[in-house]
Amino acid sequence: PADPDGNPSSWSPPETLKEVLLRVDATEGCGDLMFSSHTIFTMTFLCSVFKYFSWTLLKVLVATLQILIVPLIIASHKHYSVDVFTALYVTPMVFELLWMKFPDKSNTSLDMAKNYNIKFCPSNSASIDENRPFIVRVWGRECFVGECDVPADLKLSRETGSMPVTV
Repeated sequence: PADPDGNPSSWSPPETLKEVLLRVDATEGCGDLMFSSHTIFTMTFLCSVFKYFSWTLLKVLVATLQILIVPLIIASHKHYSVDVFTALYVTPMVFELLWMKFPDKSNTSLDMAKNYNIKFCPSNSASIDENRPFIVRVWGRECFVGECDVPADLKLSRETGSMPVTV
């Protein structure tokens, strides 16, 4: 129940702009009221993994950790449960809206080769693995990758039978 006399004697709201911006008080709370920044951080990581990685095991691991961290954040008494649960659905919506407004620019095999020295090519016919029909060369190493892991222009080239220009 609330204190009948008002705020407790330990209550000390910030009074100056400097206190608002620079005060750190790890024992009484983290300072964010709506939404939980702890949940925002972990959900942003989860959204990034789901957007940019195709490894099912990693996705399952990150999703499981997200499910496990929610009760821990609430149990730490740093946030109300509504702060945590609101961040669980607001964060993916904001993530997707930002991605729609500011999509990745380097999404062709030519851009990736030019900007990051990441090169994709079809695997040779002698060692074609139906699940991993492409090879990616990164830092001098070659790895077989699946169609879901290559830029869109390579997926299209496989369907049409023509290869895009590479550097």
